[in-house]
Amino acid sequence: MAFAGDWERGGVLTEKGMQLNANHPGWHGMTAWHDAYRRKDYPKALELALKLNAPKNPGVQRSLTVSYAQPGTSAEAHGSLRDLLALVPNYAQVAREMHSRWLEPDLVEHMIEGLRKAGLTDAY
Repeated sequence: MAFAGDWERGGVLTEKGMQLNANHPGWHGMTAWHDAYRRKDYPKALELALKLNAPKNPGVQRSLTVSYAQPGTSAEAHGSLRDLLALVPNYAQVAREMHSRWLEPDLVEHMIEGLRKAGLTDAY
């Protein structure tokens, strides 16, 4: 529901599911992260990204990268970008298409902006 545009309802349902399973994977927090990031609440987005706890998940590394980059935390953003590119070496070439499958165009552009701030120069 959140990714279809009803962020409030989707967030409530995701949180409820996480409460029902105390051992849920960390990436279940992605809904809350996307919501905070799209609202440009970068401190909250970073707090949530740090809890995702899936270092081999490219989406988690992307979330860390842009959460660090948007407020200007460049050293950490560069480190997360390096980790992201280690997982997906051609990420610059596939990022827009990959995220456009699931996210609203404005949110995709917002993420591309954050990736560029982190140092990803040829994202398209």
